[in-house]
Amino acid sequence: MIRKFLLFLFWFPTVVFLCCLGAQEFAFRIGVKSRINHIQGRMSVYLEEFLDDQKTLAELDVFKVNNLGKDAGPFLNPKVRWRPEATSESRQLANQQSQSIALPQPTLDRLTAWENWPEGYDTFDVTSYDLSWMKDLLAYDYWDVYETPGTRSNFEKVKSKKMMMLSYSTEAAFPEIKDFIGAVELSFVKTMKEGHPLDAFREVRHLATLWYSTETLPGALVAITMLRLEKRAYDVFVAQGKIKDTDWQPISADLLARMKGAVGGASEYFSVLAPEDVFKRTFQDGNVKIGLCSAIRFGTGAAASTEGHLYPWLPLERDFRPQFESLKAVAISKTLNCRLHDIRAYWEAPYFEHLHWTKSFSKGGLESYKAGLTHPFVTSTLLSEPIPYLRKGAGLYLAAIGATTNFDWYEKKIR
Repeated sequence: MIRKFLLFLFWFPTVVFLCCLGAQEFAFRIGVKSRINHIQGRMSVYLEEFLDDQKTLAELDVFKVNNLGKDAGPFLNPKVRWRPEATSESRQLANQQSQSIALPQPTLDRLTAWENWPEGYDTFDVTSYDLSWMKDLLAYDYWDVYETPGTRSNFEKVKSKKMMMLSYSTEAAFPEIKDFIGAVELSFVKTMKEGHPLDAFREVRHLATLWYSTETLPGALVAITMLRLEKRAYDVFVAQGKIKDTDWQPISADLLARMKGAVGGASEYFSVLAPEDVFKRTFQDGNVKIGLCSAIRFGTGAAASTEGHLYPWLPLERDFRPQFESLKAVAISKTLNCRLHDIRAYWEAPYFEHLHWTKSFSKGGLESYKAGLTHPFVTSTLLSEPIPYLRKGAGLYLAAIGATTNFDWYEKKIR
């Protein structure tokens, strides 16, 4: 009897262990292997084109940000309409601040429907729009959109285990993009009627730089959109004789298209899924300049959702520690020309602080857990992270579904 019991004690955990190990491999091979192979294949296929784009665009002034200069946040943030309105931070900002640069919805609707902008500008009355704030922004060097009371408070919750990094990354309030795109369009219409076109070009170019300096992927894409509007306005101004073609140097359509590849691709490559040789050639060798800071912010948010899954804490679990250490080394590098104070603080915290499931057992952790359950993506993260072996497949799946669109610029040849 005792012998049978001892055999049971030996074979039962052994069988359970082998079943879990087999489940890990099954989940990987059946659930995510083909998806990951596709992602890594894209990274390799478009690598040379991406690096060429990075090298070509690196010298453009619009991407040269002085992070030691003057922050536009204290001037601009109180004037901005923040989205999404459903978040507590956005409501807080809306109640406390003027939103004085927000455009009326009828104006935004009319600008959206204006297909041949800026042609036909003479029918648009712009006398009631005060765009002097765009000139005021020339005195500033960068824009920190994360320097708001609500965002600072939320990151303190992250550090005290009352909020997950993933929630912090996805729920932060963000300036309403339509107001700024509309302001750029109105600025060029206004200068067509009132004169001083080069002032408008300088102000729009600087506003694009400030949006790029937000160190966010949406901010970088907004900057590119503004530069496209600048190019379109330039073509119309020259055609109508309002400026000479030598008065201003817009960024060419080809370079504007390559910007999308450079910015979107950077966010794709800063990933735990990037092959070692690819990550070395991009980030470790310092070849990524355009979209570098926004890629680190974007990639950190994605990594935060899977780090607890992909770190091993049982025998024979797949080990992704080297990939996370590579991401961390880039994010906290002292030679990095990025602010990213919150991102650096996240990576410098002890690994155990990153685990989502441990927070449910910490002071205030239950609050974080319940808040996370309101979001399906976060729910799957929370529920699968503590499950040995199977969590590897879940973690890789979560990593893969966050990396499916940023190479569209290359795959669809949006040029």
